Amino acid sequence: LASMDWALRDAFDAADADVCCAEDLAAIAPEDWPQMTFVLHPSIKLLDLNWRIGPIWHELNEDADAVTEQPEALDHTLLVWRQKLECKWRSLGVAEALALCAAARGASFADICEVLAALDEDHAETDPSMLAASLLKQWLADSLLARAAVVD
Repeated sequence: LASMDWALRDAFDAADADVCCAEDLAAIAPEDWPQMTFVLHPSIKLLDLNWRIGPIWHELNEDADAVTEQPEALDHTLLVWRQKLECKWRSLGVAEALALCAAARGASFADICEVLAALDEDHAETDPSMLAASLLKQWLADSLLARAAVVD
């Protein structure tokens, strides 16, 4: 809970950046997509957690004096970010966590597709390029990408 609290505070205080929109990406030539990399919004924090703390967070926000049960064990990645002046968070599925971490490391769109293709069959939801495009659409909706997408 403390890590999440710090991440939310850091996200709120993070530098601002213009966000990327669908029109920005539509302007990129198809032949440049494989090499394209993404810049994440400066407010983004990715937390590797071992406990399912979301329900407790909600409960404590409703009632600061709430008595909660011990959280259940759950290894997952929590995404924290700021959209305009509102801090948000959500747990990521395995595919999205891997793809977003790859993007944060500067992986190209083609590299992200390869990361998704390498998922075992239990996590392979669809064609890697279609999954990457779907994730990208979600990232745009959530304002996770800065308007500094570059082509190497």
